[in-house]
Amino acid sequence: MNILNKQSKDPYYLQLSNALEEMIRSGYFSHGEKLPTLTEMREIFNISLKVAAQTYEDLSHKELIYSRRGKGFFVAYHESIKIDLDYFYQIEANLVHEMNMERHILLMEKIVVDDYVAEQLNLDSGDYCYHIKQTYGKELKNVLFEDIYLPLHKFKNLSRRYNQYLTLPSLIMNGYRYALDSFSNKYFSSSVTVEMQFILKLKLNEPLWRVESIYFTDEKEPIALVNHYLSGEYVTMEVSLNVD
Repeated sequence: MNILNKQSKDPYYLQLSNALEEMIRSGYFSHGEKLPTLTEMREIFNISLKVAAQTYEDLSHKELIYSRRGKGFFVAYHESIKIDLDYFYQIEANLVHEMNMERHILLMEKIVVDDYVAEQLNLDSGDYCYHIKQTYGKELKNVLFEDIYLPLHKFKNLSRRYNQYLTLPSLIMNGYRYALDSFSNKYFSSSVTVEMQFILKLKLNEPLWRVESIYFTDEKEPIALVNHYLSGEYVTMEVSLNVD
């Protein structure tokens, strides 16, 4: 492959770094994908090992790639997801169907609701609900973590039906035939906690978005409470404000 220009004033490593940066940002290489070794780079581009090493060093400085001892070099860049809160209920469908991400269920349990959940879902003290924790991601990167509360009496036999539906709206509407009418979203900007550091593979105190959503049926009943946690490095929030 010949992408180097001998007439250019830029050194070979910079030309190659810029070319690979464009390929990474365009999606030719996806997040987490293993890149050629230094030896393979030498053979592909007909360059010295020193130039290959300088190229990867430059890409590392740009935080586009990272190295793993004994494993090689991997792509660290990923495209940003832009989300409008008015359409936030579509977040799961966009991740699954447009970006080919997978859902992983971390926890599903029955619990007695606390005062806050009871108030949001119009339940009585002592009522039970399902508590679910799950992630959406691709390869080694989780993008979305969800903390979900569903009233037990409205979602009977949930554990047997849940895996059939990859998004919560589809479960509610298709699995249980509830007609969803509206969504209430509250948006918070915070920093990564220890739990989110582990689940979303982020560093402590990095930006973290939290969106608390309540789903309402056509009878104006709250049927689901969800806290969505999204990586601030991956997601760009477009907060829409309706001003009269």
